[in-house]
Amino acid sequence: MCRLETTYQKRRLSRSLLKRIAVDIFYRIVHPVEGVAMRLISYFFSFLTCLITTSNALSLRGSTYRAESVLGQTVTMDDHSELHLTGLGSPLSGSTVHLNSEDAWLFFHSITPEEVISGQLSRVRVNGLLAKDGVNVRVVQHAQGSVVIPHDVDFRPLRVHTAQNFTGQSRDLSPHILYRGVELGGFAQAIRSFVLKRGWMVCFANNESGTENSRVFIAQDSDLEIPVLSSELDRKIRFVRVAPWRWVSKKEPWIRALMNSKHRGTTNGISG
Repeated sequence: MCRLETTYQKRRLSRSLLKRIAVDIFYRIVHPVEGVAMRLISYFFSFLTCLITTSNALSLRGSTYRAESVLGQTVTMDDHSELHLTGLGSPLSGSTVHLNSEDAWLFFHSITPEEVISGQLSRVRVNGLLAKDGVNVRVVQHAQGSVVIPHDVDFRPLRVHTAQNFTGQSRDLSPHILYRGVELGGFAQAIRSFVLKRGWMVCFANNESGTENSRVFIAQDSDLEIPVLSSELDRKIRFVRVAPWRWVSKKEPWIRALMNSKHRGTTNGISG
């Protein structure tokens, strides 16, 4: 009887030992693998979260992006960038657009300037500040829609030079001011080259009334750079007036007349 109990106890001890060994193997081998798997799963979901977060941010640097709308995103625009939105209603719903350069422009192809000012401008920031028409942005008509231009009230779109190829002395001129002999000072009859920022137009003339041998230049699609003035204007300019350009329909008679008789800036320079 004692022998049977001893055998039974040995068998019970053997089973217990095997159980302990199995549990030990699980915790030493299987459990760590399970932990690695859990960590991998955790990393995977973190990666997905990162992707989702990244998809809510759009960065434009010297590039152009076109879409019907940009919803629930933070858009950052630097350098010469363009964001073109073709949708109606609220194409920026839930989004914020940061214009961090004077050359970063926001286009609404189907919304009027009035609608942009009243319904979309609150979603735009200029160098971190809320966009305000007539303060730090210009909201103007662009064909059948509008464009937000980050030029503030102190923006000077014209730089004139006293030598060819943008050398010599230079001066930046403001819009809406009649620069004549006194206002031009040492630049009267001294201008030989100039750079006009996109979105502006300038009238040059040889007399202070602005009527003699006047010429109009328009920077419509890009900055307009004139390294050498024609003999008609070179060192003869005594009148300068800079004004904003508006992209209205070319069907209007006065626009057709201007395009046929004056010079405008394009991406390739000047065309008549």
